[in-house]
Parts: sequence; structure tokens; C-alpha cells
Amino acid sequence: MPGITAVVPPSGPTTGGTTVTIVGTGFGTSISKVLFGGISVPFTVLNGTTITLKTPPRTPGTVQISLVAPSGTDTGGHFDYLTPVTPAVTAVQPPTGPTTGGTQLTITGHGFTGTTAVTIGNLPATTFTVTTDTTILATAPAQAAGTVSVRATTSAGSSTGGSFTYLAPVLPTVTGISPSSGPTRGGALVTITGSGFTGATAVAIAGVPVASFTVLGATAISAVTAASGPASGPVTVTTSAGTAAGGAFAYLAPSPVISANSPSTGPIQGGTNVTVTGSGFTGTTAVSMAGVPVADFTALSDTTLDVVTASSPPVSGPVAVSAQGGTGTGGGYTYLAEPPLVTGVLPSSGPTGGGTAVTITGSGFTDVTAVAVAGVPVASFTVLDATAISALTAASGPVSGPVSVATAGDSGFGGQFSYLAPVLPVITAVDAPSGPTSGGTQVVITGSGFTGTTAVLFGDTPADGFFVPADTTIVATTPAHPAATVTIAVTTPTGTASGAGFDYLAPLVPTVAGVAPGTGPTGGATLVTITGSGFTGASAVTIAGVPAANFTVVDDTTISAVTAQSPPATGPVTVTTAQGARPPAASSPIARRNPRSPASNRPPGRPAAAPC
Repeated sequence: MPGITAVVPPSGPTTGGTTVTIVGTGFGTSISKVLFGGISVPFTVLNGTTITLKTPPRTPGTVQISLVAPSGTDTGGHFDYLTPVTPAVTAVQPPTGPTTGGTQLTITGHGFTGTTAVTIGNLPATTFTVTTDTTILATAPAQAAGTVSVRATTSAGSSTGGSFTYLAPVLPTVTGISPSSGPTRGGALVTITGSGFTGATAVAIAGVPVASFTVLGATAISAVTAASGPASGPVTVTTSAGTAAGGAFAYLAPSPVISANSPSTGPIQGGTNVTVTGSGFTGTTAVSMAGVPVADFTALSDTTLDVVTASSPPVSGPVAVSAQGGTGTGGGYTYLAEPPLVTGVLPSSGPTGGGTAVTITGSGFTDVTAVAVAGVPVASFTVLDATAISALTAASGPVSGPVSVATAGDSGFGGQFSYLAPVLPVITAVDAPSGPTSGGTQVVITGSGFTGTTAVLFGDTPADGFFVPADTTIVATTPAHPAATVTIAVTTPTGTASGAGFDYLAPLVPTVAGVAPGTGPTGGATLVTITGSGFTGASAVTIAGVPAANFTVVDDTTISAVTAQSPPATGPVTVTTAQGARPPAASSPIARRNPRSPASNRPPGRPAAAPC
């Protein structure tokens, strides 16, 4: 059974003729009759939800709309017949126009439904369309200059109140044209400026009628030049009021013709010298290759150009030359991207956990879009220049493979990188198994898996410092620690290894066992060797109560010293360390003696020489 949901419009004049759209459901092809207040009217079923019809004349009031179908009748629609209202015009836009007519008018007011005539002055509008009850679109007819009334007529009467003013034609004036020149082949788009252009019927440039023109308004015309021989002359514009001339335009020689260019390819970096041949190159103002303005150009003759390409992304296109006669295109040029070439990667291996900073070297690294190491896209990368990329590896399983670099136009492979499975550190030996509790002992730890070491402990105390010269070696400095045997531990990102022990030895009070030689001159500079024990860390050495000029601790049992100057004296050698000082236990004291006199130097039994 059909059902009505809406009637549009819901009202109209008693004169009928209103186009009504009935919206609903179940219309299909089964609707046999539409009744308007019991009167059957012609109708059209557009689809299953839409019916259109024109209202019949009726007296004022509301009527019922019924749809009759075999499945039943729906009476849910209504339409209001309204008493006709005398139309009224409240405004006309535009308010003025030429006496030649043709002005498109928008007439506003009310009561326009059913309008049968629109008159402007005493003449009917050339055309009119009632768009709504409040708007009419009309075309003004030609009339003499002056102000005339605008009226709309319906069955209820004619309106008053509207007016339109016909303006006498104004002689056009031409003040300029842009551009002021173009090729003899025509086709140049120009804009002519001036006044009084409304209704223009003809336009000529340098005596040649234009190929086409459009009046943009009373002050501007857009025109396309026709073909012509080389010529110059004013622009003329003709209207019903007359013809005016002004401005000037020059038809120039033919535009450039490009027959060839060599070479036809070059790198994206630019700098390629290209020779362009053709004609019409005199007065060349611009050259582009594949749409890219060249870095430099020279017109060698009317038929030859020497150009230098600028840099550009990879692109192909024609060569374009602009000269006095216009712009010509031809030939073709392609900017070629240098394919990336990978020559190496450092380091060449790293952990599967990623995070390895690598430097990739090669060439052609311009416009890089992707980098992968052993087939695994890197976590991040930075193009340092066309020959180097800095990248950070991502996590991966154990795998090896080349480095790949992709650019906007190509990709390249090279080098080799290995993702290494995590290796736990292992300690196999230390070169110094013991040292003083004061620390400072340099210990060389050997083993494996030391790369990336983050900590070295002596017992629970971190080393005073360490460095990893190789995956198999750590050089560490012992921290201070009480006397004890402690375990050395090495920690890396993969784990901690504990291995060799280190003995912290309590410092011993030094003991001097002997000194050789046991005598020396008072002038000093005698090299003596002091033997004993506990000499490590010695801070002072005295010989017969006189500090040594300098000394060297050879090892824990030996000191090499040089005597200082002193009066004749005899006394012990003392060695001072952090634990105290100790003279010789049971050795003869060292004696400092004067140099012997001549008498004391002669051999026994030989008399002294007499003075001269």
C-alpha cells in the first residue's frame, strides 16, 4: 500500500499550475490515480518514492491528496490553495544597463508565482524565469536612454515599484595593453585596459583583428592575438558608440625552434655543458632543461646556444628557449641520479641487540631513502655527505650480509656486516696477582668477551680506572682495599664473569740490608745500590744523614741512589716509606771522606816531592 510522507511545495495559488513533488513509499507502477481534493489529476511516477504533478485550479483552502493503488488508498497528503497576491517589485539589480539591451536582471519582491509577463518600460523582457515567489531573472530589451519601470504581471494583477535606467553608449578609450609584444604566429594572451568596453563588438591589434576576445568589464578586455607578419600598431576597440585606438603592440619574429641538444643526459649535480641548436635564438632571455632553469647560457649565434646545467632531482623533459619571439621547446634532457655505491662499513660487526654505531662509506649518497645492514633496516641514519652515512644498527638475529643504501632513483650494495650473538666475558689470567692495599697497581686482565665492558670490580670495589684495548684484554688500576684476597669481576652487557683473584698485601716496614759502595767523596754524585726489602713506595732516602740527590726504586728489594754533597761524615742509610724508616741492620756505615793531599796519595816508602 502506498504511503505519503511529504508534499513539496505544500501550498500554491488558486490558479493552479504549481509543480508539486509527492514523496513517500510503495509508489512503483501500481498507482492508478492521484486525487487532488477528489479531482483526478495527471501525474508521473518517477520511481518507487517520488511522484510529480501540476495542481488543478481550486478555490482557497486545504485539500486532501489521495494515492489510489490496487493495494489500497493513502490519504495522508495535503495542499493549501492560497488566494492570489498582487505582485510587488522591491529591487532590480543591476539598476542600470546599456540602451542596446541584453542586461541580465535579478528582480526581487513577492507574489511572483504564476507570473505571465515581465515588462521593462513599455517592452516585454527578452526572456524571464520565475525562480521563486520572490525572485525573477529577466533579460532587458533594447530601449532609448532613460529610467523606466519594471513590472511583473500575474493573475492577481501587475506590480509597481521597480525601475531600471538605460544608459547612452559611451565612446570607448584604450589606455594600455599587456604584454605589448608577441610572436607573429599569434596565440598571445593579452589584456587591454581602458573604459567604455561594455558591448564591444570588435578588437584589433596592430591592424589585425584578434582571434578571440572576452569583455571582462567596462575597463578590461582579454584577447588572443591572431597570426600576422612583423608589425607594430595601436589597439582598437569598437562598440556601438564608436571605435577608439590606444596603446601599442608589436608582432615579433618567430619564436625559437629547437632542433637538437647534445648531450641529452647529465648528472643531477649539474655543471654539464650542453650545445643547443635550432633557430630564433637572437635575444634569448631564458633557457631551461627538463623544466629546470640552466645555471648559465650564451647565445653563440641565432642558431646555437652554449648552456651549463644547474642541479636538479632526477627528471626528464624538453629544452625550452625564450627569446624576443616567444618560447620554443624541443629536444630533450634527462637528469640522471648517480647510483649509490657502498665500499665499506666500520665496524664490520656488532651485537644482535643492535645499537652499534657504524660508518658507511661509498659514493652517490644523495637523497638517501633507506639503509639496511645485513638485510635489517637500521634504527636511524644520517647522511654526512655524498660519500658517508652514519647509522645505528637495529636488533637482529645472528646474521651476516652486505650493507644496502637506497636513493630516490636506485640502490647499491657493498661491504659486509655481521650480527654477533651475545658472548659472556671469560677471565683466564691476570699479570699482577698481588699489590699493596693502597691500590694503584696496574693489572692486565686477559680472557675473552670484554668488548663493551661496563665495570671491573676488585672484590666489591670498582677499579680506579680501566680501558679495553681489545676483546681479550682489559687494563685496570686497583683501588685501595684492606689486606685480603679478592675476586676480580668483569661486567659487560651480556653478563658478569668472575675469575682470577688478587692479593692485597699489607705494607712492610722497609729493611736496609746493605749499601755498595760503602764510601764516597764529599762532593757527592756517587752512585750507590741499596738492598733490603719493603722498598715499594719509598718516599725518602738519606745517606749518612744527608738526603740523596735522587733515587729510583728498582723493585721492592733494591734502590739506586746518587749521593749529595756533604762534609766528611759517617752514618747509616735510611729508607722511608708510608710504614716508616729503617737504617741498615748490621752493615758498616757509609763514610764520606776528603780528597787526599799529595802526601797521602804517594806510595808507601816514597818521600814527598820537594817544592820547586
